[in-house]
Amino acid sequence: MTLGDAAEGTPLEGHVLKGKDAIKGEHRNAIATGRGVTGLTSVNLEEAYSAGSPNAPHWDYAVGWQSGGMARCWFIEAHPANTRHVGAMLDKRKATRARLDSDAPAALALAEATRTALRSPVWRWLATGAHVDIHPNMPAARLLATAGIVMPARRLSLR
Repeated sequence: MTLGDAAEGTPLEGHVLKGKDAIKGEHRNAIATGRGVTGLTSVNLEEAYSAGSPNAPHWDYAVGWQSGGMARCWFIEAHPANTRHVGAMLDKRKATRARLDSDAPAALALAEATRTALRSPVWRWLATGAHVDIHPNMPAARLLATAGIVMPARRLSLR
């Protein structure tokens, strides 16, 4: 099941675009595709969910791809990577997960299968802004890890 399949019949359905087309231009180049990645699609979750909940926090994007004969999915939030933003990231993840659990459980199932196969969290923080001030030995890093959010990175590579 691809991300497009998982979105069928959900509020995400009309927002699945080919490649990185659903990702804002300033974020596209920070998301690389590794060798063997095919069938890339993306969803702007904020656009998909803004009509029904314009003030609710949402993660920015879902991306789906195939690699090694398996469909995969990550959720990506482009956000300044400062410790003062950790609470907002946790809130956004919680709200987005609840919304997906209610509206698009197949997308969450695809992400869970990806997490299991890659042995890595699927909630990815794409660092924006001047600098990253979150480091692995900080309490903020432990909060992120507990929530299943990968430490902020300037570049993400789909594999």
